[in-house]
Amino acid sequence: MAEFSDCSMTPPSEQYYGFFPGKYTTTYLESYIDNHIYSGQTIRNRILFSATVDEIARILNPEASDGANWKITYNSGRHLLCFKLIDATGMTSQPFIPTLPGSSEFKGKSLHHKSFGQSQSLLLSDPSIQSIVIIGGAKSAADVAYSCAESPLQREIYWIIREDGNGPSAFFAAPAMTERYANSNEGFYNRFLASFLPNRFGNRWGWSKWLLQSTFIGRWYAKRLWDGFDKGLRAFHDYQREEGKEMGFADLEYDTP
Repeated sequence: MAEFSDCSMTPPSEQYYGFFPGKYTTTYLESYIDNHIYSGQTIRNRILFSATVDEIARILNPEASDGANWKITYNSGRHLLCFKLIDATGMTSQPFIPTLPGSSEFKGKSLHHKSFGQSQSLLLSDPSIQSIVIIGGAKSAADVAYSCAESPLQREIYWIIREDGNGPSAFFAAPAMTERYANSNEGFYNRFLASFLPNRFGNRWGWSKWLLQSTFIGRWYAKRLWDGFDKGLRAFHDYQREEGKEMGFADLEYDTP
């Protein structure tokens, strides 16, 4: 999951139970975009950094623009034409910093993980900082907690996560949708559910794979199974709850208009 199939990643020596800090992934990606050249240009040369998209317009007459279907206006007047357009901006580009009681009176340093990489060396080498608190249970929080704990300076490190212990599935597996399994990882990593996944490596399943993927009854049963998972996960996360709507969580549902 940490590498592309056409370029293997050398496993870092600095690992913790098979996981490693994000800086190694950054180094790998930097090397990848510099060493992959297509039509005389590297991937890095094809990336426009610090660009702001002002407008996206569909071209109604592609023949008049060499077949391009989209026109992108960026950085106040510059233009790009393209045949295909992928919107991969997501909804988490802007850091979400919750309003906590007393935060306005806090005199110490406070920053979001998005800024941690740029200030990590200064932050972790400052002897005046005697304690660090990480709030949140996602993978970025785990990366920050590990970096702080591995710092040569002795200080107190606190990692605050929700009471039920849920966070990144790599560290804290999400609960299963059925009582038969201890958590979601245990529920999905079994031969029964693997037979429901259409993939090129599934020939070993023989007749059961054919039954579930190539017959009306099998496809009906598979749909009922995944619909059940979908319904259970939606109910568990409750994206439509009031506090979730305020933060845009309702838009995380895949069928949101």
